[in-house]
Amino acid sequence: MDEQKSVVVLLFDSLRRDKLSTYNDKIQFTPNFRSLSEESTVYRNATANAPWTLPSVSSIFTGQYPWDHGATHRNVSLDSDRKLLAEKFSEEGYKTKVITPNTWISPSVGTTRGFDEVENFLGIGGNSISQKILSKARSIYESLSRGNKGRIIRLADIIFENFAKADVKKSRKTVEETKSFLQDVGDEEFFLFVNVMSAHEPYDKGDPPRELLEKHDVSNVNELPSTEKDFFNGNVNYNNLRKAYEASVEYSDKLLGEILDTLEQTGLKQEVAIVALGDHGQALGEDDVFAHQFTVMDSVVDVPLMVREPGGNASTEDGLYQLKQLYEIIPRIAGLSDVDIDSAEEVRGGYEYPEFFAGIIPDEKRDKYDVKYQYLIEGNQKIIKQVDRSGEEEYRVKNRAEGKEKNVTEEHKNKIDNDTSNVGGNDQKAVEDEEVKERLKDLGYM
Repeated sequence: MDEQKSVVVLLFDSLRRDKLSTYNDKIQFTPNFRSLSEESTVYRNATANAPWTLPSVSSIFTGQYPWDHGATHRNVSLDSDRKLLAEKFSEEGYKTKVITPNTWISPSVGTTRGFDEVENFLGIGGNSISQKILSKARSIYESLSRGNKGRIIRLADIIFENFAKADVKKSRKTVEETKSFLQDVGDEEFFLFVNVMSAHEPYDKGDPPRELLEKHDVSNVNELPSTEKDFFNGNVNYNNLRKAYEASVEYSDKLLGEILDTLEQTGLKQEVAIVALGDHGQALGEDDVFAHQFTVMDSVVDVPLMVREPGGNASTEDGLYQLKQLYEIIPRIAGLSDVDIDSAEEVRGGYEYPEFFAGIIPDEKRDKYDVKYQYLIEGNQKIIKQVDRSGEEEYRVKNRAEGKEKNVTEEHKNKIDNDTSNVGGNDQKAVEDEEVKERLKDLGYM
């Protein structure tokens, strides 16, 4: 095996592959991703195993498909007995830390096992007294009449709109914490996992900065949808939304540049392996969908992935890869394993019924949005299976290279039905941690 080395994983939430100049020559605002890619192995056909963070990251941490690890809409926690990725490093004596404002990567969800340190900017998550106060407040609220509840909700909405969302993504704090860790870590071997939320909605609360929104000619910032609920409640200017998203990608690129500069300044850049990726992409109006729920379209499950090893040799991987393979790839580049990882013959993924959004999907749109999916990719062929609440199935086959639909055959149906008939499992588990709930509301999940 190679000499062991430290690893920095930079996961950019909701980052579309086609919005980086590495993958799309028309893009002119991601120079830092371009610079990193020129010293990295660039995976040109990497795909997430799910279109949102919890199941996607759980696949990275376990090496399993969503229907195997079970962390989906039906069971919003990772209860796997499998050794998690961070535990592999911890057992080898590495200092392990995760930095993320994303509540899907937190102790209460079970995704941070193996990390010595967890910085998720949840100030009261472990405070039992605060939890008791929140629980008592909730019980008092439940005892109120509907009229009084309504008045409290309207007041809370005003407060929430003006204050609570102002720094929900905490991109600046995430990067500052990352830079601080890199400056202080010294000679210890470490595994650092950073989740940067800058490309995730909302786009109208100071992240990305106003000057970048203006640079990308975004108009009427306050009219941008902040959540899926906003998307369902009004007409969305998708052109404006796309511009705002591109501003957020440019901001992500600037944040990446700061981290790379710190690695250079500390001398770590030539010693550590760097993995940069998206956990999923983002729909920006394609097929009348916003964000990354309700769909497994290419722009949501096709992700950027680049791996820079010390020395910075550039290469390209054109074969199919799925993010669950990082469970083996990352230990391999760290020198913890000598297992060769080949491209995948097929990529599979899934999306359970969107339980978090059941209450906001309009009745007239349930047939389109209240469904679950499985997908299978072989070469340039993508097979999609859609199942509605009544159990009615619909299949589609697409040529990925041409972007055209193909006729569905029984062979296609048999392939997608193999091993993916039940994405989620049977038991549904709710989110219980109160502060986690509040962060999820900020990000539009509840």
